[in-house]
Amino acid sequence: MSIEGMLVTKASAEVESLVRQEIRRCLDRANQEIGRTYAAIRDDMALEAEGRLEMLEGAIGDLNAKLAPMFAAPEWARLIRNYGIEAAREVTEERYRMIVAAAGGAVDPRMTIEQKARVERTLRELDPADLVSLYALWHPRLRTSLRDRWHAAAESGDALVAAGCVALDLEQGQAPLRPDSRGLPIGARGGEREFLPTPPATQFPRVTALGIRVLRATYHFIQTLPFPVNLTAGVEMAWIEPTA
Repeated sequence: MSIEGMLVTKASAEVESLVRQEIRRCLDRANQEIGRTYAAIRDDMALEAEGRLEMLEGAIGDLNAKLAPMFAAPEWARLIRNYGIEAAREVTEERYRMIVAAAGGAVDPRMTIEQKARVERTLRELDPADLVSLYALWHPRLRTSLRDRWHAAAESGDALVAAGCVALDLEQGQAPLRPDSRGLPIGARGGEREFLPTPPATQFPRVTALGIRVLRATYHFIQTLPFPVNLTAGVEMAWIEPTA
């Protein structure tokens, strides 16, 4: 090998070594930061779960007996791991709180692990504002009409439908009978029944079973969010926890 070739090889080796060292340094630092991040997430999730368990103690009999097999299942560990990954990836503080709250809600034994896993996957596509709109659509006692609530949902509507939390049911409009010369509908008193053209169908939003499970998992977090005045008709919000 020529002297020039040896110098090039040596330089290449030095560059390769430098690159490896730099990549190792960056990843080691990232690993340390990830470790600190997951430690904070762990503490936040544990605090949320403990608070949720305190609320469940009075509502569920023999709670400890139901929690033991749930915590022993490998699916439970995967579920919490997924929540941890999603929380570590999140940029905004409010959405981070949403994810942590949902992870705490996963201790509720009234949902199966399959249902909890689907809730976790669904929340990846939703923002806190979407949960407010979803709760407003579900709420049975808001003074505003369902049509007004759906209109107020604005951009959240598309996200909720795409996530499977809301279904749009079609309701066909009813066509009136065409009156005769006396002002009576033809067919009402003899004659052939004659209808006007059928009005177009109207879409009515319906919160799905998945949407209700999402609300159950995040209910206590939703209570911390500001509720638009136009949804409550200016009166104090009557909070009702979704149970079905």
